[in-house]
Amino acid sequence: MRLPFYLCRFLALAGMTTGFLRADTFEVTLLDDAGAGSLRAAIAAANANAGDDTITFVANLNNDFIFLDTGTLVITDTTGKTTIDASSLPNGIFIDGFGLAGQVRVFEVAAGADVEMRNLEISSGAAPNGADGASGAAPSPGDDGEDGGGIYNEGTLALYNCRVTGNLAGNGGRGGDVSGNGAAFSGAGGNGGRGGGIFSTGDQASVSLFDCLVSGNDAGSGGDAGDGDIGTPSAGGNGGNGGGIYSDDRSKLRVVRTVISNNDAGQGGVGGQPGAGVVGGRGGDGGNGGGVGISVPVQDDDGNGTVYPLFEDCTISQNNTGGGLAGAAIGGAGGDDSGSLLDIGGPGGNGGNGGGIWVESFATSDPGTVHLSGCLIRDNKAGSGEDGGDRSSDDTTNGSDGGDGGSGAGVFVSSSLGSNQVWTMRNCTVTGNESGPGGSGGTGGANGTGGGGGDAGNGGGLAFAVGGNDYTAELVHLTIYDNDAGSSGSGGGADSGGTAGTAGNGGEGGGVWDGEIVLFDSGVVYQNTIVALNTADSDTDIKGGQRAGSTANLVGNSPNPLLDGLSDLGGPTQVLPPLVDSPAINGGAVLANPVTTDQRGFPRPQGGAPDIGAVEIGFQPDVKIGKKSNPASHRRNNYYSASAAGQNLTLKLAGRRKGKSYFSVESDGDITETVTVRGTKPNRTLRLKAFRLTGGKTNVTARLATGLPLTDMEPGSTVLFRVDVKARSKKKKPRQNLKYSAKSQVVPAADAVRLKVRQQSGSFF
Repeated sequence: MRLPFYLCRFLALAGMTTGFLRADTFEVTLLDDAGAGSLRAAIAAANANAGDDTITFVANLNNDFIFLDTGTLVITDTTGKTTIDASSLPNGIFIDGFGLAGQVRVFEVAAGADVEMRNLEISSGAAPNGADGASGAAPSPGDDGEDGGGIYNEGTLALYNCRVTGNLAGNGGRGGDVSGNGAAFSGAGGNGGRGGGIFSTGDQASVSLFDCLVSGNDAGSGGDAGDGDIGTPSAGGNGGNGGGIYSDDRSKLRVVRTVISNNDAGQGGVGGQPGAGVVGGRGGDGGNGGGVGISVPVQDDDGNGTVYPLFEDCTISQNNTGGGLAGAAIGGAGGDDSGSLLDIGGPGGNGGNGGGIWVESFATSDPGTVHLSGCLIRDNKAGSGEDGGDRSSDDTTNGSDGGDGGSGAGVFVSSSLGSNQVWTMRNCTVTGNESGPGGSGGTGGANGTGGGGGDAGNGGGLAFAVGGNDYTAELVHLTIYDNDAGSSGSGGGADSGGTAGTAGNGGEGGGVWDGEIVLFDSGVVYQNTIVALNTADSDTDIKGGQRAGSTANLVGNSPNPLLDGLSDLGGPTQVLPPLVDSPAINGGAVLANPVTTDQRGFPRPQGGAPDIGAVEIGFQPDVKIGKKSNPASHRRNNYYSASAAGQNLTLKLAGRRKGKSYFSVESDGDITETVTVRGTKPNRTLRLKAFRLTGGKTNVTARLATGLPLTDMEPGSTVLFRVDVKARSKKKKPRQNLKYSAKSQVVPAADAVRLKVRQQSGSFF
């Protein structure tokens, strides 16, 4: 339809005055970092274009690299969504920041921008290091390292099927040295930058990841402190938090079906070397949150009242928090004369908390809101405390203390914001995590004392601490298994005549530690949860007890929960399934707010009461029937009917009045079990023989009548049977319905098929 002239003119004027939003597509055609056809040019064009924009890539760029040799890619458009989409490339494309060589962060997303990235690998970005402090009579501290080596986000960012790998936040700068007759303190080391892979900040910001990989990223290390000379040395900078991801300042966070692995929080910096007669500077603390660090988590929602978990169906594995580096080396910059007041090395720094996830504080008062759901948290480590410094020679001085080990190797949650807050985890497996050991004390002099050893880290699996208000943690259908609290640091020795230092305190709560949640109505509620076979110097599995409302848990080794190793049983994550005779099977309670699926997303319960722990085990034999020996041709796969309804086969006898058919039994359950197979006895019209064909032909006719056990049937395995029938008499028509059923010995889950034997019309004589 042709528009009237006046309407065309009106629309044109409206477009000039108000600016119609237009969706455009910009194609990347080459790998160069600049110029027409480059990704940088496409982003610049999208920034300048009002409305939604999509950036795509030509096919020959598949699995190739764009090296950013001219700086960071900055997305600033706030008028519509900017989508960078490499979905058409089977292996995606690498956007590479060149690592430390150029100190180039890969992407920056401005406040107010709405950005979606698909099928990209964001790698080798490096946020700038902090500048070193100036030395002199009034030395200055080192600057903090900058945040976000891969992505620095202040807008709305969603990643789909992306990989964020090998990125680095900036290291803290070194503090300045004291020289001359100046300041009392040297310059402190700067803190390491946060969020090696992704840093998101601002109360209007959000970051979401779907089906992504965040791996091999590092937060920045703390800078070393300046040396003391005649002044007092300062502490090293603290390591940066959040090796893979750091969410700051109430930025929203949502992570779904994503693997966060092998990321490291930053190490603490070295304390300043001492001047004459003073103690060296303290080593900086290691960074927190090897995989993910969160200052105040804010959960995303659908706008209609549904609040999404922070982490859903994720694997968080083999991440590490920083170890605080040792206190300063002995000996000041200018040295000391023998017999004078001598130098003492500084105390060791503490290890970082939360090897997998570290949460500084949170505010969630609705107990129905879940923070972690369906996740596997495995083989993460909290940081080691570093050794204390030694005295420099035989004298009366003492060694310095070692640092404490980090706590909460799997997840560390600190304080809540306000009262009556609830931290909730459901359907998660926490296994193989290790809290940090304490550092050893430094050596003392002949008339002195060795430094005290650092305390061990607590809570090998989970740690709940309080820096402010108390809160409740609800752990529902969790499996917390084979985690370790840390070991204590040994006391420092001393020269002849001196006194050895005392060892630090041992680790508590190998599975869960909540030693600092102290109010009457606070603590940890356990429901249908396994906490077993964890190790610690005291309170092996749980430190702090089970708060009122806890029910149907397996805690400790009596009874042993009898779990198998990590297994792929469907779903997005591995699980620790119970063995066939585990007390966890059908051992759970029916909760007031039942959890209707397990860690894999499979229905819960199956076959009775819910199982205790994160995985709900199904036991289901599947019987199928057919005319051929190939089980793949048999009828109604994955169809279950104990009465054989809908699973019938008619066998018509003709000629010599005999025939044969086959049925197969497949284990559709989750774990190895025993299945019992039964068959109907023949009546007076039939002669019948049944043979088991799998594993060699065996006549099982009589055993089917009483029940034939198929032992050690593995999930997915199939046993094939053949049934031979023959008319017993020429005078009597053969006619019978034969039923063959298979039943699990663990739960009453049966399936059956029916063989209808009939005489073919016209063949009877």
